[in-house]
Order: sequence, then structure tokens, then C-alpha cells
Amino acid sequence: MAGHTRLYRRGATYYHRAAIPVDIQSTYGKAEETFSLKTKDYQEALKLVRKAAVEVDTKFEAHRQYLKRMSDPKVDVLTPEEVKAAGERYYIHLLQEDQDLREEAGFYLPDELLPEGPIPTFEEYVEANADLETYARKLMATARIDTFFHSEAKEVLGWIDVSIPLAENSKSWRVLALELVKQTILARHAIAKRNKGDVIDTPVASTETGTSPNLSSVVEVWFSEKAVDKDGWREKTAQANKKAPEALIGCCGDKPPTEYGLKDATAYKQMLMALPANWVKHKDLKTLSIKEAAVRASALDLKPQSVTNINKNLGFVRAFWHWAGGNYEGVQKDLFDGIQLPRKNKRRQDRDPFSDEQLQRMFNAPIYTGCKSEREWKKAGCFSMKNTAKFWVPLLALYSGARLGELLQLRVADIRNENEVWYIDINEDQPDKTVKTREARKVPIHATLEDLGFLEYVKQRSGLKADMLFPDIEIGQDGYYSSPFSKHFNRFLSHAGAKTDKTAFHSFRHNFKDAGRNCLADMSIIDEIQGHRGSRAADDYGSGYSLTRMKAELDKVTYPGLDSQSL
Repeated sequence: MAGHTRLYRRGATYYHRAAIPVDIQSTYGKAEETFSLKTKDYQEALKLVRKAAVEVDTKFEAHRQYLKRMSDPKVDVLTPEEVKAAGERYYIHLLQEDQDLREEAGFYLPDELLPEGPIPTFEEYVEANADLETYARKLMATARIDTFFHSEAKEVLGWIDVSIPLAENSKSWRVLALELVKQTILARHAIAKRNKGDVIDTPVASTETGTSPNLSSVVEVWFSEKAVDKDGWREKTAQANKKAPEALIGCCGDKPPTEYGLKDATAYKQMLMALPANWVKHKDLKTLSIKEAAVRASALDLKPQSVTNINKNLGFVRAFWHWAGGNYEGVQKDLFDGIQLPRKNKRRQDRDPFSDEQLQRMFNAPIYTGCKSEREWKKAGCFSMKNTAKFWVPLLALYSGARLGELLQLRVADIRNENEVWYIDINEDQPDKTVKTREARKVPIHATLEDLGFLEYVKQRSGLKADMLFPDIEIGQDGYYSSPFSKHFNRFLSHAGAKTDKTAFHSFRHNFKDAGRNCLADMSIIDEIQGHRGSRAADDYGSGYSLTRMKAELDKVTYPGLDSQSL
């Protein structure tokens, strides 16, 4: 069935179906994990099978861990806690067996037709239960065990959610067997009450495989669910969101989400506060786990990552935790609320605009004055770069305030004319295009860009019947055009002598905003051109400013020492 390798339809109903992995086939006990998803709707089945697949894979991994545990060195003595836990698990097992019999088959009554299977009469079942309770009470009274309870003890320690390799000559076998005798008495007494019509619930084993999955499995379910969502994240955003809860696991261990508390949330935040930016590339940290790297970074007194980045990761985990709280019972939904760090600086101070000197250095570099070749753009020469994104994209950002990703994804058809005003149509009409605010917008083309020949470049691309406006820029492995270009632009800034710690391509947006202020342009129009949503309710009414009005305000934007003549 297309959509998921484990989705299988029998009749009109969808099923999960998976073969047992080869490495555990001989010990797993069955050939495949097949069960109904209890739906006939394909889209619902696709979501359910993704979740089921993660849960089944968790069972497979639990079995592997069980095999590994049972091959570990033998344990000589069981702790009192281990004996108690195994006994409680055995009690639940006995009550579950009784519940399954009642739900699946029921009892044979003498006035009914003889059943096909070996189903006991109710009287036979009551009598057998009473005999087992009497026998167990006799063993408890004499403090004796027999071969049956000794074999039951071996079986219980071999269960996946117990899995303790106890040495054959250990004295704990007798202790455990007596505990199972005790639990048998309690279970048979409870079953006797059921036989009288009393309501006796079967307890849920908190450690039972699949009933309380670890956080890593929950993360996979969440990630799969996002993948189904047609409006879900792109790959880069998805991986950033996924790494945050994975880092939490690295900090606090992989356990059911119900077991995480404020202590874990605080420890995660403190770990983030100790890590430097890009710690995975740091020579002293890259081979360490994230928890070890945080300790090592503190010892080396390395500069920590920014408050913005810390809060971003805390925000990712908070969003995931809200989802987990809505999908898994008992999860403290608001665990990561309110633990963000206070910002010491205003947001606008995270990035600086380029200074006049930096702009002069950039736009007097060989890319703009003539270079040796497209490949050797660092060296001066007679080659013009006017047919490349390297030439136009920084200028477009400077004179429109557009984001890097919005510019690189443009098609030739996105450059349009309306009422004699040329404009850039920023939209999401292709699968590989995205707009941060999810709102398309029209951005007039600045007079300086027209003077520099941008419309001639567009006409040339159109004459070639080309699709992409900037074909020399390929999409990155993360699904974004901006990733490869960002690396080039950082190299360009360094070579031009215009690089600082607080300037990057995004700085052009700050320059554009400041230029609008300094040139007394209408800032509400500048905001609309940049794609900044208004904060007033009135901003949601109407269709916005006309292109003619926007063009008039945009052309007011100028930069000291930069114009079409100097470029």
C-alpha cells in the first residue's frame, strides 16, 4: 500500500503488518506483528500506522534489550524492590489471564451446545480457582515451594519488562517463588470475588512494554505526524525542532514523558546555558555526548551560546511538550512554560545593520566592479557578474528589505508589471517556495535597481524561456536555497573586509528599515514592503496600499555614497 510500507488493507479495513526483524525472529515468539487499525479511512490509517510502527519498533528494541540483558553477567541476589516488582507483575498477569478468558470466550453453560474449544463451565472454573488458592495457602503456611512455582519464577524473570538474569544457585529463587505464592493467593482471592459478581479491575503495569513509551518513541510519533501534515515543516525546520527534545534525552535520559519533572527541565536549561554555539564543531567537544560537552565547556570556560539560541531550543521543547500533553495521558503539559531566559538586549540588537563603510567595501568588491571570472570572483578583472545571483541578490535585499530565502526562490514569472509599476511577487505558488508570514506580498522594484539593469536581466532570462530567476543557485540538502548562498555570502563579507560578529545577510533588512526612517518614508508602507505584519486590528482590513503609492515611498530610500552611478 502506497504511503507506508506497513499499511495493509484486508477487505475495507486497514491493518499494521510488519515482519519480525531477522536478528530476533528465533526468540520473539511469532512471525509478524499484524493487527487492525480499526479504520476504513486511508488518511486516518496513515496517521495511525505511523504511530503503530513506532510502538512496534519500540517492542522490537525492547526485545533486543531483553536479550542483551539476559546475556549479561548473572545477578547473585535480587533486591527487595526487584522481588516486589516481579511479584506485582505476576499478580497483574494472573488477573489479566482471567479477564481475557471472560472477554474473549466466556464460560460454557450446561444447557448450551457443546463448544468447539476447551472452554470450562462456570462451575468448573470456580472450583479450579478455589483449589489453586487452597494449594497456594498451604505452601505459604509451610513456607515451601514446588517445581511449579520455581518454573514460574524463571518465567517471570524472563519477561521483557522484568528481564533479570539470576544465577542458578542464587538463594533469591526461593524468595521470589514465595513471593509468587503470595501473589497467587491475592490473585485467586480477587478472581473469586469476580466469580461472585464483584467488580475487580486489572491493574496496569507501569513498566509494561508499549503502555508507557519512552520519550524517544514519542518524539518519533510526533515527528511522523508532522510529516503527514501538508502544511508541516521543511526539512531544516523539522530537524531543528527534533534535535531539541533529542538533546533533552541526552541530558536527562530516555524515559517515559510522564517521568520528567521540573528538575529535568531545569537541568536541560542549564546544559544549554553551558554549551557554546556550534559546539558539535568545536575541537574539544565534537566527540563528546551533549551532556559531556556541557560539562567540558564549563571547565574550559568557553563562551556560551546566545540567549536567543537558548530560548529558541527551549521553545522547541515547549511546543513538543504541549503536543505530548495533548496526546499522552499523565504528561505535565506546561512543564517547559516560563523557564525561558530574560533577554538582556532588544531584538534589534541581535543583528547590526551594515555601516556605510561596510556597504562601500561590499559594493566596491570585484563582484561589482569586475572580476576575473564567475568562479574567481575574489580577483579583479574584466568579467561582469550581472548575470548571477551573487551580483543581484544583495542589491535586491538592500533596496527591498526582502529575506534571503524569498529572493533566491523567485521565478522569472514572479517579476511582473501592474499599472506601469514593476514589482516582485513574493508568493508560495510552488512546493519549494515559502513565505515566513504565510502571506504573499507585492514589492515594487526600486529605481536604483532599474537603473542598474535588473529589468534587462529579467528580460534576458525570460527570452531564454527560463523558470528560475537565479539558476546559478541550487537548493541545499536541507530543502532551502538560502543555505548554500549564506556560506558564499559569509566568505564574500570576509574577503571584502566587511565581516563582523553581528552582521550577516539579515543585516540588509535592518539597513532598509533605517534608510526608510532616515529618508522620511512612510514607515507603514516600508513595513508592508518588508512583510512585517501590523499590530493593529485595523491592519487586517482592506487590500493594502496601491503599488503606485508603495513605489513612491520605496524610491525615497537611499544610502549615502551608493547609487546607480557609483555601483
